Amino acid sequence: MASFDQRNQKSLNNLQNPLDMLKGALAEDVRLPSIVEFAEHPSFLGADRLFPRQKTLLRLMCLETENMTDYDIKVINEWAEMFNPSDEIVMGINPDIWKRVEWLKANGYDHFKEIIAIIGRRGGKNHLGAILLAYQLWKLILLDDPQEYYGVARGKSIYLTVVATAEKQAKDYQFADLINLISSSKCFAPYIADLKDYSFALTTPADKRRIATLKARGIENHVLIASIRGRVASSNAPASRGGTVFSVVYDEFAHMVDGTDGPRTSHAVYQAINPSLQQFGEDALIFIPSSPYNETGKAYELYKNSLKMDKAGNPEFPTMLTIQLPSWSPYEDWNDVEACEGMPFNKRHVPQLYDNAMKALEQRDPETFRVENLSQWAKVTDAFLNPRIVERIFHPFKDNTGIERILTPQDQGKLGYIYYGHADPSHNNNNFAVMVAHSEDIYDPENNETWTHVIVDYMNCYKPEDFPEHQIDYAMIEDDLLDVLDRFRSIRKFTFDQYGSFVTVDSLKKRIRAMRPAHRAMILEEKASLQSNQRQAERFKSAIGMNWVHSFKDQFGPEESCLLEQELKFLQLKQGKVQKMTYGPIRTSDLSDCIFSCVDNLLEDNFHKLELRDRLGKTTLGVAAMGGYHSHTPNELANVGQVSGRQKLKSFSSNWRNYNNQGHNPARGRRGYGKGF
Repeated sequence: MASFDQRNQKSLNNLQNPLDMLKGALAEDVRLPSIVEFAEHPSFLGADRLFPRQKTLLRLMCLETENMTDYDIKVINEWAEMFNPSDEIVMGINPDIWKRVEWLKANGYDHFKEIIAIIGRRGGKNHLGAILLAYQLWKLILLDDPQEYYGVARGKSIYLTVVATAEKQAKDYQFADLINLISSSKCFAPYIADLKDYSFALTTPADKRRIATLKARGIENHVLIASIRGRVASSNAPASRGGTVFSVVYDEFAHMVDGTDGPRTSHAVYQAINPSLQQFGEDALIFIPSSPYNETGKAYELYKNSLKMDKAGNPEFPTMLTIQLPSWSPYEDWNDVEACEGMPFNKRHVPQLYDNAMKALEQRDPETFRVENLSQWAKVTDAFLNPRIVERIFHPFKDNTGIERILTPQDQGKLGYIYYGHADPSHNNNNFAVMVAHSEDIYDPENNETWTHVIVDYMNCYKPEDFPEHQIDYAMIEDDLLDVLDRFRSIRKFTFDQYGSFVTVDSLKKRIRAMRPAHRAMILEEKASLQSNQRQAERFKSAIGMNWVHSFKDQFGPEESCLLEQELKFLQLKQGKVQKMTYGPIRTSDLSDCIFSCVDNLLEDNFHKLELRDRLGKTTLGVAAMGGYHSHTPNELANVGQVSGRQKLKSFSSNWRNYNNQGHNPARGRRGYGKGF
């Protein structure tokens, strides 16, 4: 395949009188330099001097093996050898990096097509990305008429797109770095047609000739003629479709919400934009600069794909490059005289160092440091719940009829069910969540047992950003709660979390007593403690492990995703306490607190039954109560060591029912808020 310079010359040769037409349309230096020269030389970007390992990364991304120094090769080998996905701390690059480089160069590529830069905070990934993207733009300008070369319709712009969860995020980071380089560079100055916070436009030499032709004909032009454009976009898949995209950046892609349906999940966004790149073949570029997050979503899937090998030990996707480095790694060797070509850097100018201050930060919050600075995926090391078990909550399930049920939100309760409701009022003006659920006894044919299941019927989540001045309207919420109580007439108990509950509890009690007919629901404030919260969390974990909890998917999460699912997946267990995440896209736990309370109250009998079974399973039962009450027959007592826990429980319950009807009789009803009271 022809080199870039050969392709560029071919494009120029296709034009009539190219020298005359290019006169005054090109900058003084129109050659394609190496990536490092392009970044540092005053004739091009004139960016700040690069650190040695930053140069190594850029040369590797652009497959510039001919420009690599002995230092570059040593560092690349070091990164490749240290990369081991099974290590506790993973860092480096693809172990088969030289096979990838060889394959790409043999197939006409001059850069990796898909680069996943998982680098810690302030590790310079956006700066390197801006240099790489500017290099792509410069290549387009050197083609003179990129539309003609790539077969794009004349007048149709070619786009560089930066995508993030929100437009502001895309503008403030990767796009801002690119704009800063373009606006301050000497090489792009003659081609800048428009420059804004959210977009830019560059005129190619062919565009300049079109403009000159219109002027020569006396035609007044009110349309901006600029073939190369850049834009930012939020992660809205439908809005991202369309356009001819040459390069795309997925900024902080690992933090884009995933795991639920919706137009803005990372999978949907990736699938919406990437087909636009196909027209540019091996010249297209996908750049993913991101600190890691949870092991879910498209970013993690791409990360895993980039490491796959076939049966022969060759890379399955050789066009992909993964870089996973701590935040200080790109700046290492800053004081090495040889690596710095005789000019070591001043320590004050190094953005990140693994020094005593960094070590103190690591000691203070090791889990956050592990993700944000060491660039390790937030796997299940501190996750409280198994994500796959959480997802099962929202799956269809079979009830006693054997029919598969798919849950949907309910507008009204049924008198045959006893409901329980809980509200988690906003604390410090956070979300205000509400949930109503009921219990049903469902037979388990596999174990020949009947267990109580929790079915979520209703939930709501009031967010400060949905109200004027971000102040939640408690009077409006109180009206809504009264309406919910009226529609679910068989709610026996409605509780509030203690924080902020004073706003609504007393007033709601008065109003519910005034309803006609009078409502029988008890309105209570639930006093929480560390012990009670932990008990609820552990019981919920047991309940979903037994598949006793079922819910529909809400749409309260980012971009109408399921917020309950996301909250449950991102709960952490830190120092014996279950708590929400302090970083990332999901930092709330209001709906999860609601379902914890519902499950704890509605499955009280289940938990007692399990606890009793556990105690009996660990105890050798002999003569139980005084006064002649025995839990076993004489024959059973002779073989008591061979009696299983389940047999003990069955025998114990049977004898209790026949023991002169003394004490609580389980056959007469259930305690708690299940089928009866």
